[in-house]
Amino acid sequence: MDLDIYQVDSFTSEAFKGNPAGVCIINNGLTDRSMLSIAEEMAVSETAFLSLPDMTLKWFTPKAEVKLCGHGTLAVAHVLKERGLVSTGDTVNFETLSGTLTALINESTIELDFPSPTIQFDISPCQVLLDNLGIEACKVVCFGCFDSAAAGLVMYIKWQA
Repeated sequence: MDLDIYQVDSFTSEAFKGNPAGVCIINNGLTDRSMLSIAEEMAVSETAFLSLPDMTLKWFTPKAEVKLCGHGTLAVAHVLKERGLVSTGDTVNFETLSGTLTALINESTIELDFPSPTIQFDISPCQVLLDNLGIEACKVVCFGCFDSAAAGLVMYIKWQA
């Protein structure tokens, strides 16, 4: 298998700064197992895989696939620009598990547009969670959760001290 794999330091213009992401641009499909193996080998927080024919973008940690990764998306857009596959002023649409993500390629920046999370407030907090946080149930003013994709399930709790 012959692949071009990059490591990009996102959010910086200096080497060994920012947030490193692996990037693999492919023309034909790789299995999820192959992508996971490559991510394990890269040993960074996420490795992004872009299938050029259908612009499907996936991200893998060394342990699992994730639904969304901002710095990985930024790294992919950067590699596309550096390889001359996109130009300043282009808009790139990536198809992901989180929906369509858009990148606007500017001269010296890249703008990313991600879906907004929907917070569910019609659920009750788990007593074990409250106990572990040291919060009494009667003090909870508001509780919600949302799937932030990259971070997994995120809880929101507002309580009276």
